[in-house]
Formats: sequence, C-alpha cells, structure tokens
Amino acid sequence: MAVEEQTTGGLLLWFAGGANWNRLGQVLTISGRVVTKLAFKTYRKGAPTGTVTMVIRKVSDDSIIASKLWGSAGDVPLDVGGTWIEATFDTPALVNESARILMEWGGALGDGANCLAFFAAGDVKPSENVVRYSDSWLNMLGNDATYRYTYTVAPTVTTDPPTDEEDTSGIAHGTLDDDAGETCQCGFEYGETIAYGNTTPTEGKTTGQTFAQTITGLHGNTLYHVRAFAQSSIDIGYGADQVFTTDPEIDGLKEEQPEGEFTLVFAGDVNWDRIGQLLTIPNRVVKAVYFKTKRVGAPSGTITFTIRKTSDDSIIVSKVWGNAGDVELYANWIHVAWDTPIRINEQVRILMEWSGAFGDGANYLEWWAAGDVKPAETATRYYGTYNQPAWDATYIYSYRRPVPPGVPPGTQLLISE
Repeated sequence: MAVEEQTTGGLLLWFAGGANWNRLGQVLTISGRVVTKLAFKTYRKGAPTGTVTMVIRKVSDDSIIASKLWGSAGDVPLDVGGTWIEATFDTPALVNESARILMEWGGALGDGANCLAFFAAGDVKPSENVVRYSDSWLNMLGNDATYRYTYTVAPTVTTDPPTDEEDTSGIAHGTLDDDAGETCQCGFEYGETIAYGNTTPTEGKTTGQTFAQTITGLHGNTLYHVRAFAQSSIDIGYGADQVFTTDPEIDGLKEEQPEGEFTLVFAGDVNWDRIGQLLTIPNRVVKAVYFKTKRVGAPSGTITFTIRKTSDDSIIVSKVWGNAGDVELYANWIHVAWDTPIRINEQVRILMEWSGAFGDGANYLEWWAAGDVKPAETATRYYGTYNQPAWDATYIYSYRRPVPPGVPPGTQLLISE
C-alpha cells in the first residue's frame, strides 16, 4: 500500500451542510491507482448530528466512483488539534482521471455552533486545490485540503524473450518486478495478433521471481505475440509485447517400407513380445505408425504401439492399439496416431508390443516383412533380448519436418501423398 497526502493544515473551513457546504474536499488527478481508503483532518465543534460520507467523484460528469459512510458528525472527536477520520471503501476503486475527493454532509444540517472544522492550507500541491459545493462547485484556487488517500498500484511485470521455438510450441518467460504487496498469479497472453486471445495457466509469484510456460498447439512458421501478466487481488499488470516465430514445417509426409514378401508369427512369449523396425529418425515430428498384419484364430493379447530409444530402450511414446482378437482376418494396415506428435532425432525402434494372454501356433498375428529393402535399417524383434534379422519390417510412419530457411512466416506448406 502507498499513501498520497497533504498534511499541512493552517487554515480552517467550517463544514455543516446547506449554506455551510454539502461537500468539501480536494480536486486533483489520480493516475492509474486503486484507492482503498480516504481520510481528512477535522474536529467537532458543538453537537452536529448530520452524517459524513467519504466520496470520490469524477470531475467530468460528477458521478460517484467510490463512496463509504464514515458515520455521524457527532462522533468526530472534539480535539481542536484535529483528528484524521478515515473510511475504507468496500470495493477499492481504480481511478485514472481528474477527480474530487470529498467529505459529504447528509441528514440534519449543522450551524455555526454545531459543525466540523475542515483543515486546509495554502498552495502546497501544484495543480490541485480545495473544492466545495453547496448549489454548485467552487474552486478555492491557492488552497489545498489536508487529506490522505491510500492506494495500491497494479503489479509490474516484464515479458522476457521467448525461447525454444519449435514448429508447434515455444516457451514464454516473465519476471514479476513488483508484486504490489501480495502474491500474484502470473501467466501469459498469446496469439497471432496483439489482441492475443489465449491465456496460459498461472502460478503464484512474488517480487523478483521469474516464471515460464510452454505454449503448445501452435501453427508452424507463424509469428506469435506474447505478453506476461500479474494478477493481484485488486488489479492486473501487463508486460510489454514480445514476438517469436515457430519453426517452419512441411506436413503430410511419410516414411515407409511397403513391401511384404513373407510373414512371421507374432503372439508373445517365444513368438516375440516385440516386433518392428530399427531405424534412425532425423529431426521429424512423428504423428502415427502403421504395420501390416492379419489375425489367425482367436488371439486375446493386447497390442501396443511404441517407439523406444535404441540407446537405453526407454519408451519415447506409447499407445494401446487394442485386442489382437480385433485385427481383421485378412491382411491390412493397423495403426495408432499419437495423442501428442513427438519430435525424434535419434536411432529408435518402432514396435508392436504384445502383452497379456499369449497366443500360440493356432492363435496369433501374421506380421508382414520383406528382404533387405531399406539400407541402414533392419527389422527388430524381442524375447528376452533384441534380435536384428537381415530383413525389413513392412511399416509406415507419418511425420512433419522443418523446411529449409528462408520461407516467409505464415506460408502454408503441405505435401500430400
């Protein structure tokens, strides 16, 4: 919280309603502040019974921005040295204009013996002055009210440069410079224009802390705008706009070995728990994998498609296709599309994996393959250890990939086969 004030008070104005002013205060400009409290210095003379309300009004049309009843004028202390009486607004008000901050009299009028003394001073605050109202506004140029208002400012936040731009994602970064006195919820707005239109999840941060969010689901080769924001319980602050361009991409591509010269029995256990192709995928975003197979009998195991690293056999991506008993009785391609396409830039195994009840010589899948068709690739199968025979699986994987530099942002690139 911060305070704006004028504390000098060598002048007294009598305040009692009616001809003795219904409203009395200061006219000033408040720039982008959320005002929470308003106070004036005063004391009571006699026994006035009117009510005192703290009010902020627009100069432009005299409408009320904020208002709070302080209480009865008869409850103001008699101390002639003056007492600050203050009201806290139920709903703090954002003020960003020329305004009048006021004590307003209501109810029974006072008189010269039953009134409030309103403290003021000479010309202390440039571009401000006392203002009072009976039937119309009167500016007392060269005089300033003795006043105090408490306010908060919006949190301040910096949008740091985005990083790690890929074809469908990027990472936004921000720093909370000033939390305005409380933990703020920090996140980002982003979009293809400065209208943004999208918001990331938020996280609680305090002054000096950084934050980041990975933004996904973007279009390739496209310019994006992003700005950080910090939300306090009262107000919101925004960082400056930053831009980044996602990597360009060509979509609709596939890598394949479609030849199928012979079949193997695939049924789990000694008939292989995993079967597929060992190959290198060079910086491609893999979207789906296909294998050619057919069902013999009534196997009941579960078929899962996986991509595993050759280096340590860890799973990069995995998805259950379904029950082996649901494969057709004739040769066909079965496939899975990954829930989130995955970028791969290393040697891997693309596999069908068997789990659950094993098949046997009468209940299995026929799995298609061919001779050594693909240089630097080979089929791969697993039962306790991997075995790489000198032939190739019949497979397809679909993908998208980067395009050469120099393609203008926003160019739509699609190759269909």
